Amino acid sequence: MRRMWAALSSKWARKALSAIYHTGQRFGAMHLIEVLRGKTGERASRWGHDKLNVFGVGADATGMRQVCGRRGRIRIRVRGARS
Repeated sequence: MRRMWAALSSKWARKALSAIYHTGQRFGAMHLIEVLRGKTGERASRWGHDKLNVFGVGADATGMRQVCGRRGRIRIRVRGARS
């Protein structure tokens, strides 16, 4: 079970880090989650994030809870993720 969780965690970590990088490393957690989930909106359109290859890659996570940074660290919490 731990190996499965580690694989899921690293999968979501890669997706989150990719979104952080491709959005220019200057947007907050809520916007990153919206980009990963593929939520279209004014902000995503204005910045062109709806055209990024990471847009919507987290749509299969029914309960992506957090992507938050604190003191240079990133924490990702996912509930109900499917591989």
